[in-house]
Amino acid sequence: MTPAGSLDELPLLDVLQLLTVAGRSGTFRLADGSHQGHIVLSHGEIVEARIEELSGEAALNELTLWSTGRFEFEASEVAFESPTIKRTTTALLADAAHRLDEWQAIRKTVPSVSSTPCFVEDAPASNIVLTPSEWAVVRNIDGARTVRQVADAVKKSLFETCSSLRRLVDGGLVVVAEQESEVAPRGEVALV
Repeated sequence: MTPAGSLDELPLLDVLQLLTVAGRSGTFRLADGSHQGHIVLSHGEIVEARIEELSGEAALNELTLWSTGRFEFEASEVAFESPTIKRTTTALLADAAHRLDEWQAIRKTVPSVSSTPCFVEDAPASNIVLTPSEWAVVRNIDGARTVRQVADAVKKSLFETCSSLRRLVDGGLVVVAEQESEVAPRGEVALV
């Protein structure tokens, strides 16, 4: 039997845990619209992950946040001379579970990667101190780009971009809207 199905019904972390505990080898393929990725297992260890331009742990981190899409596991013997993922699967899955919890909190502020971040009309009067990651996001907010487009522009994962957006929303500088809205002035910004 080849495990296959919908991530809506069976979360990726659950399927990965099952396959790794069973010591399976093969390629786990994922697709969500035009986005595709894969995770390679060798004797129950995660040795490779890839999604678009991301590979290794960065790709695995991105893929484990997916809650929609389809998956299929193709069992096969896998020989990797130089795996892109070297940490233990136990540590990777524990980190992924923690990131998934964090992602759920982020989604309360950034409900969709199709949402549009915009500057608030009345930004805080005091100087705003930003991290380099937040500054990169701020420079790419134009009231038209979606969260996914901002992430692509700053060349960061969706998780990192949404984390930055969450801090910007919490700081009163940005709102994340489902529809386009007018771009407000940026105010004074300091880079940390």
